[in-house]
Amino acid sequence: MSPSIEKSTKKDNDKGKSKLYDISTSKLLKSFNHWKGKR
Repeated sequence: MSPSIEKSTKKDNDKGKSKLYDISTSKLLKSFNHWKGKR
């Protein structure tokens, strides 16, 4: 039982990580595009 619980928590952690990654990436892209438009 515990291995499956561990697996599901790892999945949730990965999901949260990817969400955070997506947010930071979109922020970076936005600022980069803004900087490109300024030039």
